[in-house]
Amino acid sequence: MLTSTQVKMVREFHSLTQKQLAKEVGVSETLIVLVEKGDRNLTRRLAEKIIEFLKLTEQKIIAIENCFHYVEVQRQQILAY
Repeated sequence: MLTSTQVKMVREFHSLTQKQLAKEVGVSETLIVLVEKGDRNLTRRLAEKIIEFLKLTEQKIIAIENCFHYVEVQRQQILAY
């Protein structure tokens, strides 16, 4: 199941705005914002809708997380120069 942090990662990876994702999964943009910030719990139903819409698998979620981690490491190295 997705976490709030993963929702933001997969949304950004697929180049979707919060508004676009909300529309596609049938919820308000406010709910997506609150979930991503950790101010609202991600329900199983919403997680399932996002997974279905984006055709996510556990492997894809892990690969997306790894991409974001790699980019963050590179960013930190660049900032350190």
